[in-house]
Amino acid sequence: MTRLALGTAQFGGPYGVTNRAGRLSADTVQAILAQAAEHGIDTLDTAPAYGDAETLLGRAGVASWRVVTKLAAPPRDCTDIEGYVERALNASLMRLRVDRLDGLLLHQPDDLLESGGTALHRAVVRVKSMGLTHRIGVSVYAPAQLSALWPRFDLDMVQLPFNVFDTRFRDSGMIDRLALGSVTVDVRSVFLQGLLLASPTSRPSFCDGFATHWWQWDEWLAHHRSSAARAALGFALAQPNVHNVIIGVSSVRELDELVHAANDPPAALPTGLTANDVRLIDPRTWPAQ
Repeated sequence: MTRLALGTAQFGGPYGVTNRAGRLSADTVQAILAQAAEHGIDTLDTAPAYGDAETLLGRAGVASWRVVTKLAAPPRDCTDIEGYVERALNASLMRLRVDRLDGLLLHQPDDLLESGGTALHRAVVRVKSMGLTHRIGVSVYAPAQLSALWPRFDLDMVQLPFNVFDTRFRDSGMIDRLALGSVTVDVRSVFLQGLLLASPTSRPSFCDGFATHWWQWDEWLAHHRSSAARAALGFALAQPNVHNVIIGVSSVRELDELVHAANDPPAALPTGLTANDVRLIDPRTWPAQ
């Protein structure tokens, strides 16, 4: 059974700082889904914010998949939070052409800390009780953000960034504590939006400010004769309390390469590469490319 899940941000637009494929065609999406199923992948991660990804998935047919999507923040002047959540979720279900989600995540979980946060959480719990989603949770960026939310709110799942440079959630003990609390942990950004897979000459210019980290990464790969994909995926999959590792692809070939890399991990795992500078590990801080 694979622990890979398929991210779909690339399906609806040019996601990723190294993405050159642009928006994928419906035929390409269909082919990727078919091949992913052949590889035993059964979970999709999507969101209304990913362009028309939900619509493309619905047209391709994903009723047999475990689908996790996200809930956009309610408008600031919203006075009917329950109604908003139910309408937004039903809109996603209609686009996806499914009756029920495996998971519904808050895309901007800081809203739980605002004045209407309790009502928002109650509304999400309500749609779960209605059988519209199996699990509820949050998608977070930083440990401090998660600390403020959990265990204040009951969560079934958390999606968070994790890669050879960004080990904040592991090092803080949060991944293990979530698992002890029966909260499922899925990780994203295992390739740091593709930067960890890029050749030294193809990385964006802002990477020049972190030359030491990139030199260490390139040297580790060369010394261990490992591909970047094998090392990055092996590192994420080696974490015992990580449930799913989310990968994004823009072609069937890329998918096959990543599945092969996941099934053939490196003899050694990267160590000592952690970076603490959010200007490198948090894509929200990157300059526009």
